[in-house]
Amino acid sequence: MKLKAVVVHEDVFTLSCLPLTMELANITKKHLLPNLKGTPTSWPYEDRVLAWLEPVFADDIKKYHAKSVKRLDNMFMSHQVDHLDTTLLKKLVLVLERFSPGAM
Repeated sequence: MKLKAVVVHEDVFTLSCLPLTMELANITKKHLLPNLKGTPTSWPYEDRVLAWLEPVFADDIKKYHAKSVKRLDNMFMSHQVDHLDTTLLKKLVLVLERFSPGAM
């Protein structure tokens, strides 16, 4: 019997346009998951993190998954997305230090 590997690609609003923020979010996932309870579990982890960090994006994420808006990296210019990534990374560090001492 031959088995084939199946790769599933999630449809993610943030895609990989927030690499710094999402790298830290993935490293500290066990500390963040309890805080994401207010975000839809049907969304990919990265989208849930973004909605939790910056609730202003929650509506866009919802619309994206309903196929009515573009992905985050298509909504802004490249330098704006880079600035957003840096800003969100700093915010995530502060939040982790406050809510999950020892996570950093």
